[in-house]
Amino acid sequence: MTLRPNKSVSAEQISRQNFKSSTPPPFGYMYLEGRLQKNPKEFPTLQIIWQQWKLGQTASTITKYLNSKKLKTRNLKEWKRQTVLNILERFEKKLIVL
Repeated sequence: MTLRPNKSVSAEQISRQNFKSSTPPPFGYMYLEGRLQKNPKEFPTLQIIWQQWKLGQTASTITKYLNSKKLKTRNLKEWKRQTVLNILERFEKKLIVL
């Protein structure tokens, strides 16, 4: 019979580990060695969204701009206004920091 190590792991710790691995990272980021890192393919687009928003552009205008520049979402689709709004909301809540 083998004994368990004398190291207790809480359900919350296990849950957090699973959350990181099973939840996709925010647009512009990726998980690398378990840490959130800038995604070199997406981060420049995230910066454009931020810059356009700071210039006073609306989500609709930003969406049109991204699509006119042929920039795609993570799923290689055209941008939708709601997707841009979701990203802007994350900026507002400081869930995304440049």
